[in-house]
Amino acid sequence: MTLVKFRNPRMMFFDQMFGNDYYGGGRSVQYPEFAHPATNISEDAEGYKICMAVPGINKEQIKIDLEKNELTISYEGNSEETGVKYIRREFNNHSFSRTFLISERTNPEKTKANYKDGILTLYIPKKEPQKEIGPKNIQIQ
Repeated sequence: MTLVKFRNPRMMFFDQMFGNDYYGGGRSVQYPEFAHPATNISEDAEGYKICMAVPGINKEQIKIDLEKNELTISYEGNSEETGVKYIRREFNNHSFSRTFLISERTNPEKTKANYKDGILTLYIPKKEPQKEIGPKNIQIQ
């Protein structure tokens, strides 16, 4: 499975010239990687932050599920608009589902989510570090 796909700029020129679906306004069948929202993941001392660009979507339509160590963010959208003929279409409302594996060093039950200005932000705190038990002298009785 390919995780990263690179486009040949010369092929993109031909796509534009000959009316490829992505550039011509239809559904992107050849390039489904454009259907996933851009995501940034960062880490600080207290936890992990996931920021996902999902503009134009009501927060009530976004579903966030956490099962074991898998975090799934999904949206059931409908990009079909009747009577609209696009000359160029670079964003849409396609459905998506993204799943992330969560580290066992986190406390997923305390995950917080926020949606503002088209950015969905999740914060997953890390677990408190367990105190190491040092050597202990046990007396025999």
